[in-house]
Amino acid sequence: METPEESDENPPLELLLEGTMVDDTSPEVPSRATRAGLDEAGVRREVLARLRRGELSLRERAAALMLGGRLDLGQDIDALEAIVRDRSRGLGARSVALAMLLSNPAGPPRVQAAALALGDAEFTRLSDEKLVLELVLQLPAPGLADGLARALLGVPAPLRDGVFARLERCRRRAGLLALVAWRRALCGPELAAFHDRMAAAVIDEAGEGSSVALEMLWQGAPDDASRRIWGRIVAALAARQGRKNLLAVEGSTHRVETPGEPTQWMVCIAHPERMTMVAKAREREGTSLEVEGVYVMPSTPSVSISGGEGPITLSYRVMSLEETRERAVKAALAMRGETKGLPHDLCLLLCLLDGMPAAEPASPASAAS
Repeated sequence: METPEESDENPPLELLLEGTMVDDTSPEVPSRATRAGLDEAGVRREVLARLRRGELSLRERAAALMLGGRLDLGQDIDALEAIVRDRSRGLGARSVALAMLLSNPAGPPRVQAAALALGDAEFTRLSDEKLVLELVLQLPAPGLADGLARALLGVPAPLRDGVFARLERCRRRAGLLALVAWRRALCGPELAAFHDRMAAAVIDEAGEGSSVALEMLWQGAPDDASRRIWGRIVAALAARQGRKNLLAVEGSTHRVETPGEPTQWMVCIAHPERMTMVAKAREREGTSLEVEGVYVMPSTPSVSISGGEGPITLSYRVMSLEETRERAVKAALAMRGETKGLPHDLCLLLCLLDGMPAAEPASPASAAS
């Protein structure tokens, strides 16, 4: 039976999102002229109706928040506040309304008033749901690790243990790997009190790809303190019995070889919440790998190949993620002596190819195995 979310009257939020995408350089997507004719008021009404109608999956929440960033929701501020305050509605849907409210210049005072009305416990639960959503959408962002370090440093020292525990819970639920999350915090003395716990999480989740990333961080460390931290983690990995606390990775890579050009990859990795992490990369004969960007998509990406007006010569095939990881690791190992530092997108791809963290950390019994 067709669900309300899948009917013509209530199109999926991912479909509404695609209708707002703009790319002037491609003939295959709407132009700005087409975008100007979008029924924005209708899309706004549908988004608000969807927030009121029932609970949203994380995938739907991501699409809704992306939509909110493309629409003018200023006139909907009262409706958003009402959704945030309404305990009868789903916590996830309310978290989207909270994020939208905070993105409006007039929103923060409304949020403060809602927080007082809801109480600390309820507002904390709501804020955690919002954080999970934002971590999913910001997962590829180069500044994410800096932001998490600032979040810990921004609270008084006696409160940091609680904040760190909340960040750990939320980043696992978001599919954010510990190395990507704590890379910045591990490199400074300001958060030394948390280094052992952060390092333990990194070790707990390390696979073949992230192990190479850690070696690159160790060899390219800018100072002795950082070199000691990364070296300690690398040594701990070498002594570990192959255990890793990760979900099995799923997806595939579209590989295009063109004579005289670097081989192009489009790596599609499934997120546990039915989203897709997409990485674009260029491989040079297994000796280097340049990752040009990683993106979060709340829908399955489509692949098209065009060669302009004339004929093109290329080889196209689909690689498994196992082969992709093998090739990525080989290229990263070849780059160790030549690359200064570890580019964020390369680090992220190496980690993602290992898998995403389980929602809960490993139990003491499994950690000892």
